Amino acid sequence: MRVLLVQHGRLPSPSRPGSGGAQRAHHHAEALRAAGHEVIVVTRAQDDEDGGPITFHSHRHLRELALRLRPDRVLCVQPEEAPALAGVAPLCVDLYAPRLLEAAFQGETAAEAVHTMRALAAADHVLFSNPRQRHFTLGLMALAGWDTRAPVGDLVPLVAPEGPPRRLSAPEDEPVFVLGGVPWPWQDPTPALRRAVAALDRVGWGRVIVYGGRPAVGDAAVTQLAAQVPPGPRLHYAGPTPLGELLSAYAGARAALDWFCPNPERELAMSFRQADYLGCGLPLITGADHALSDTLRAAGAGWVVNDLDAFEAAVVEAATDPAAAA
Repeated sequence: MRVLLVQHGRLPSPSRPGSGGAQRAHHHAEALRAAGHEVIVVTRAQDDEDGGPITFHSHRHLRELALRLRPDRVLCVQPEEAPALAGVAPLCVDLYAPRLLEAAFQGETAAEAVHTMRALAAADHVLFSNPRQRHFTLGLMALAGWDTRAPVGDLVPLVAPEGPPRRLSAPEDEPVFVLGGVPWPWQDPTPALRRAVAALDRVGWGRVIVYGGRPAVGDAAVTQLAAQVPPGPRLHYAGPTPLGELLSAYAGARAALDWFCPNPERELAMSFRQADYLGCGLPLITGADHALSDTLRAAGAGWVVNDLDAFEAAVVEAATDPAAAA
């Protein structure tokens, strides 16, 4: 079967920083090819690179391209592109992120509501990345005309990439805590960063390294973390980092700082950064309201904390007791 996969961003490579949507598309493509299907990936013109996927520059161009390629199925990882693909072939739209809730932090709720409803109207099938997101979307699907009396869509979780094996530090080695990814407006770690630095200052041991800071492509507004929590002896900003180097850093860290200011988006979304941490065997210090928290708690894969006091206590425990983080 020929599958057309429509996405945004440059596909993952060890030699450059990555993006979540492109990582999601890459894993779909890998799974489909492993099942024996032909996969043709297309992406936006702004993501063009030598040897990369075919590109499109408008909805009209995307539709013309799709019709010319004559796929048996279409998988659209970016819902805003779905209306251009309606009727080309059976269309599956991947709703892996609660984009409608993200848009509220960017003043784009009205436009995103239109994108979401048009995508649901165009789709023949949908994917979700976790059960909470599916429940959130069911009401929107009913508004878009879907019959929700029976189960709809499929759950396809985010994939933890095969990172390098975790390197446990010796007791005499200074512990390193990491925070990675783009600081989107709906993902605010600043109170946790302040508390982590204060805790490490108090025990006189350990440091935090923040990776990322800008989207791999584009100029979307993000939080300037260094302006909110300035660098110092216990806090370093490494900036965007090639994926291979990033995963190696995660594999050698003591724990990942994964507490963000609570909001509805944080209750629904699993983050690509969480998948990257887990793919390297790295435990997380995370909030109790996150979609992944119950799984982490059941697996003993990190600290699940109810508030910032408990978060700070977990940082101290991880910094001073290597066995607790092993």
